Amino acid sequence: MRLQHFKYGLLLLAGLSAWSCRPDTVCRQDLEAAMGMTVQWTSIDTAGVESLMNQWDSVLIWGADCDTVPYLEVKNQSKLWLPLRVDTAVTTYQILWHEQMEFIEIHHTNDRQFISNACGCIVYHTIDTVLFGGAFIDSVEVMNTIVSGTTEENILLYLGGN
Repeated sequence: MRLQHFKYGLLLLAGLSAWSCRPDTVCRQDLEAAMGMTVQWTSIDTAGVESLMNQWDSVLIWGADCDTVPYLEVKNQSKLWLPLRVDTAVTTYQILWHEQMEFIEIHHTNDRQFISNACGCIVYHTIDTVLFGGAFIDSVEVMNTIVSGTTEENILLYLGGN
């Protein structure tokens, strides 16, 4: 009788160990989605020559409705990756550039996608509207409304020259 219980115990142990080796027990997927923001502005040097620039020469960006500072004194970057809020449909950032303040407000929808038990969910976003106000953004072009990773360029900011 004990031998039979031992066999059932081994069979149960083998079944449990086979079940625990499922391929989705380790998450191999990136679970972050961030809006890609690029810039374009005209620089005028001391001789009056204009140059089209596509990178920040110095910028400070932080979340207006939280303490997040994703970029602190960034220099020489054309693309910035800003996370959008998952708990609301509006994300606002404040931008300090050349000692001038600007805000950018992104209205978006959030779409939670279940990946697996090991990975959980990722939140994708769809950009509806981009508002701005302040000193240096001339216009905004939404290039790609879907925010589904950290590789796409989503908005292009046209800045006033300095």
